[in-house]
Amino acid sequence: MKKFLILMLVCVLALACFTGCEVFEDTFPSFDFKKSNEYVDVDHATMTMYFAVQDQNGDGWPSGCLALYVSNSDQLLVFDHSGEEIEDYHEIECYTLLEEFKSKKAYTAIRLPFDHLIYKYSQEIVIPSEYLQQEQGVLNFYLCDVTGLPEYGYMMITLRYIKNVTYEKKTVMSDSTLTIA
Repeated sequence: MKKFLILMLVCVLALACFTGCEVFEDTFPSFDFKKSNEYVDVDHATMTMYFAVQDQNGDGWPSGCLALYVSNSDQLLVFDHSGEEIEDYHEIECYTLLEEFKSKKAYTAIRLPFDHLIYKYSQEIVIPSEYLQQEQGVLNFYLCDVTGLPEYGYMMITLRYIKNVTYEKKTVMSDSTLTIA
């Protein structure tokens, strides 16, 4: 019985290690959010964003420009198929550019066992109020790799997205607040 338990423990540890290795290759760039407060003003809804392009060993994403967008749309941003390009990635209908990351400095995370990350970089971001007009809804965040030049057009593809960041609006005496899950 003792040998069986030891064998099972070794198998579980091997499986956990193998699973961690699979996730390792598909981790960066990485971002996450948490709500800043329980209730926020609709006109100044904020969240804390955590972001990393590499781990403490320098393993990560080599891209030069990453762009973070928010939208109510669940369509991934892809402008590089069949020669389709966009003139300006700063202005895309139904999507708002929240932040650009053009350098790898300071955007690191410490990788813990089982691929948990401790982000070294965070900042507060403001969610544009036009995406918070309904009584409840879903915010979609997209992290895109952007390449190109202004004179030739830009190509981009969504690398990561967080879906199902939900909100619910409450109005008390003409003041609108919302909770973000």
